[in-house]
Amino acid sequence: MPLGALFLVASAVRLYRLDWSLPYTYEEATPLHVAWDMWGWDRERGVNLNPEYFNYPSLTFYVQFVAQGLLYLAMKVAGRVRELSDWFVMYYTDPTPLYVTARLVNALFGAATAVVVYRGAARVGGRVAAGVAFVLIAWNSFHVTRSQMIEVDVPLTFFTALALYGSAGVATTGRRRDTVLAGVATGLALSCKYTGALLLVPLLVAHVLRRKAAPRVRVAGFAVSSALAMLAFAVTSPFVILDAIEAAKGIAVEREHMALGHFGADARATWLYYATLLLGKVVSIPVAVAALGGIILFAVFRRDRSALVLGSFVAAYLVVVCSWAMKADRYLLPLVPPLSVLAAVFAGAVLKRLRESPRVLPARVLSVAVLVAVLAPGFVRYVSEVRSFQQDPRTEAREWIDANVPGGAYVVTEFYGPEFIGPDFLMSMNPALRKRVIDRVGTQHIYAKQLLPMFQTQSERSAPFYSLALYENADLFIVSTGVASRYRREPGRFGPQLAFYRDLEQRMSIAKDFKPTRAGDVRVTIYNAVQLPAYSADARQRVRGELDLPADA
Repeated sequence: MPLGALFLVASAVRLYRLDWSLPYTYEEATPLHVAWDMWGWDRERGVNLNPEYFNYPSLTFYVQFVAQGLLYLAMKVAGRVRELSDWFVMYYTDPTPLYVTARLVNALFGAATAVVVYRGAARVGGRVAAGVAFVLIAWNSFHVTRSQMIEVDVPLTFFTALALYGSAGVATTGRRRDTVLAGVATGLALSCKYTGALLLVPLLVAHVLRRKAAPRVRVAGFAVSSALAMLAFAVTSPFVILDAIEAAKGIAVEREHMALGHFGADARATWLYYATLLLGKVVSIPVAVAALGGIILFAVFRRDRSALVLGSFVAAYLVVVCSWAMKADRYLLPLVPPLSVLAAVFAGAVLKRLRESPRVLPARVLSVAVLVAVLAPGFVRYVSEVRSFQQDPRTEAREWIDANVPGGAYVVTEFYGPEFIGPDFLMSMNPALRKRVIDRVGTQHIYAKQLLPMFQTQSERSAPFYSLALYENADLFIVSTGVASRYRREPGRFGPQLAFYRDLEQRMSIAKDFKPTRAGDVRVTIYNAVQLPAYSADARQRVRGELDLPADA
């Protein structure tokens, strides 16, 4: 099948419902926000190519930076924006075009990854294995959903697959172009996320295994690939080197994050957490078993060079990730390509053996059974995800607030609840831009917001803020299981926070409760402190006073 057609198929899967949740946004979208700040749209100093953010390297920031520039030009030509203030207002009030564009970039990276996996499996196991591998990743619901989020992990996964393809080529053919591809792709993976450095392990293994090469040739080849990796990193993340002091601070923050983990994270041992994910959400039990079979059959017994390269990366990556206290499902994303290839080549070997069996009918039945066992769980999970797709509870909560709560209402809310514009945010803008945003949003959708703090370390520090006595004038309280569930896991440690929730339940009435329909979504509960319609005049006066608006606004 032509590679272009495969890319279109994988793209179509990832473009379906790409605009989920918009115009409301819940993903961190760090590459989008850092790229936006680099343009300096609302600053006099203009474009600044130094991201000034080093928790991640810079490649994904520059990709989004270019995408935003192209979007602006396209919207300018189409007449959707006439001047920069229109662009600012769109970003602050309805960033749908920006988010769709940013998600599109990641979706295309995801689709391209499926094509690389197809080529990699074809190199090891032939066309049947290639087809199986493509289906495994093209309809992998975990990879598809992450491809629709603006994160660094999907581009990292693409360059990981490309680097492994190049490294496997080094081991099996020793061609110069594979040496170059493996080195450059490793550097670009490192430029997406610092964990890309782990690709140096399969790169080294590939040169050690390099066919028909003298030791000095292997050493020279690894040196060339490593140098190309460092060059690719330096070109695409230059300020990690040029602004080394600030970069060291950002890297230190991430190291601390890995060492301490997320507050309220899953309490299981890291290895058990990731094993459970691998056997369910990430690939499924049959694929994991087939991938293990691929390692044993091809790497251990047949000493296949490509399988040894892929297996070395899987082993090194799991060892390092399982050593961190920090746990996140997306950390396993770079394992999806090599596991898909290994599972597919094992399935292909089993199918080949069955085809050679003299007993035709049982062989055909068993062949179908093997394909169903390997492919069906992932495809069924993908279909289930699509069919169960529902609006996020936070979006439902936000729409309910807009429809039922007057502008100016005083809202006390936790993290991971609905987002809305408040006077504190507006007052940080320059006056001309603030007026444009208010004209676009309308004061009926501006609320006085008090965000309850949540601390990743020494989380008990939030206790003083969890007291109803501090919020006597509040109109609404919004509680999210994204925060509350963390406190409830350790009742002995977070007594004041749990007492706050009990006070809400006993002294307030529930205005609306938005329950999740999918695993992983948060539950949002809105408590009524007063009968809001009776306070609407006071609420409107409140927002006019805070924003210094005329009485008829």
